[in-house]
Amino acid sequence: MKSILGIGVFCFVSSLSPRPASAQKTYPGCAPLADSDFKLTTLISRNAQNQLEEPLKMALDMDGQGNVDIYFVQRYGKIRKFSVATSQLTTIATIPVGDVKLEDGVTGIVLDPGFKSNRWMYIYYTSGMDPDFRFRLSRFRLGGNGMLDMASEKPILVIAAKKGESHTGGSMRFDSQGNLYLGVGDNHLPIVNGDNSAGELTAPNTNDLRGKILRIKPIAFPDAQTPAPGPGTTYTVPEGNLFPAGTEKTRPEIYIMGDRNPYTLTVDNATGQLAWGEMGPNFKTETEEHNITSKPGNFGFPYYAGNQLPITKNAGTPEKPRNDNPKNTGLQVLPPAVPGTHSYLESASLTGPIYRYGEAPVNSTLKLPPHFEGQWFVSDYLTGEIDTIQLDASRARMTGFGRVFRNFRLESPLDFQQGPDGALYIVNYGGYFTSTAATALVRIEYTGTCRPEPTGILEVPEQSGRALLTAHGFRLESATAGPHLLQVADLRGRVLAEFRGFGRVGYDLTGALAGKPGLYAVRLETRSGIQSRTLLLGP
Repeated sequence: MKSILGIGVFCFVSSLSPRPASAQKTYPGCAPLADSDFKLTTLISRNAQNQLEEPLKMALDMDGQGNVDIYFVQRYGKIRKFSVATSQLTTIATIPVGDVKLEDGVTGIVLDPGFKSNRWMYIYYTSGMDPDFRFRLSRFRLGGNGMLDMASEKPILVIAAKKGESHTGGSMRFDSQGNLYLGVGDNHLPIVNGDNSAGELTAPNTNDLRGKILRIKPIAFPDAQTPAPGPGTTYTVPEGNLFPAGTEKTRPEIYIMGDRNPYTLTVDNATGQLAWGEMGPNFKTETEEHNITSKPGNFGFPYYAGNQLPITKNAGTPEKPRNDNPKNTGLQVLPPAVPGTHSYLESASLTGPIYRYGEAPVNSTLKLPPHFEGQWFVSDYLTGEIDTIQLDASRARMTGFGRVFRNFRLESPLDFQQGPDGALYIVNYGGYFTSTAATALVRIEYTGTCRPEPTGILEVPEQSGRALLTAHGFRLESATAGPHLLQVADLRGRVLAEFRGFGRVGYDLTGALAGKPGLYAVRLETRSGIQSRTLLLGP
């Protein structure tokens, strides 16, 4: 957040750069989308009875009947569950956070990849008083009675910090390999007159876990064990982080460094990429960042922000920044500063999901249409506008940006995710260190008719009947009376595989599609005609 969100100087919505009217893509066989095709539904709003006070982060689950459950945290300690099917709100635990200052409290929650069987969830919260104040990541087990078993707490990672210094972080996501990404704020109050000497002890300190995005893999030790938290006991460090294990004056848990407050994260399991909203410094310049990466790096703060704009007194260059603070316990010469993927005028950036149509059930009545496949949703705490970012073939450079869902806006959003049903779920914080009538959990759903079957049969008329092309996972099977041409392309029209065959032939596309499930354009040509269709290929 900036002040809760670190905001020191407010930015008016009117000062933002003009944006295109719409970023919605066209889709073969479907009419153009209209704003009226989408609905913002309030699932639960604040009232005197439900005590919905400062909700920050959520974790989404789906039961066997396709109903979504929302687990979410409130800053002053409550862990709650909202059943969308029954509209029932339950407090399943209260974390003792004591005297909460500024952004301290419970700020993160994520479900274990094996949650269906092990019932583990991870909570990120602050505890203690200076000098024993800590950021804590703990594993808890959800009991058979639906309540969080407080006695099951297993500390996974503990970070020494300062109380009431703002910028705690707390967003967490698992990738498909079971690695956990954790955004940790720089635990430092805003820069004053260009001087950030105290802040040099966190974000640009390679030997400190604050001002970073960490990547670790929790160890699945039994509930009966309580090992001391740390690498090798409660988690391991995967290869490929910013600093190899054993590098002097560094921490191997660091994946991304040089962050002020990476308050929201998302992981695209189709590509393995990490995206986050970096809440930049309080300057009226283009220092706010939406970032996406497939590799570790240093994103420059507190020396550079946005497109490598110098923001504080420092030594070095973007290619070789330096941390010469005499109290710095890490490296002096830092990795090169990476510019933001999308930089804009000061506000409070928020990342949403990179939308994947195929991750939602075939029969979902709420999921967004395939127009949004692969698009990156973003928003902003101050403006509440919703935009999409389009990326180039490398998924590293922004090629398009524009407003969507112009018929509504969010109210101080602080979490934004694709649900297991394919709808978009948002925590509307709605206030500023408090809750208001706008505080709510909301959902964006699609009410239109463009819902192509993700698997099925493509047919082309032939003189002796019909030529058939059937999709099964990564395999396409043709059945034609004569010769045929089969092409498989991505949704940008780039041909990924082409086959010429005769009669009944099966084609394995695992290699051509690099084993990545998703939507692909399939074209079957015979002597009698041509038919195209978009199919979901893969497991």
